[in-house]
Amino acid sequence: MKVWQKKGTWWKENFEIHGNKESEPLVADNHFTVSFWMDTTHKPSGQLLQMNELAVYEVKDGKI
Repeated sequence: MKVWQKKGTWWKENFEIHGNKESEPLVADNHFTVSFWMDTTHKPSGQLLQMNELAVYEVKDGKI
């Protein structure tokens, strides 16, 4: 199992997602960014969390 698959499995086991949103990509040269927002509950603790993430990606040789 690949690392990103393990993270996905861990995420599903530990968080309940109530809502999420993604922005349109913002492109500049060979990079782009996407903003993510999630409303979740951490299953083990019951803590409600709202998270924001700004992901930056690079495109090189046609691959992200």
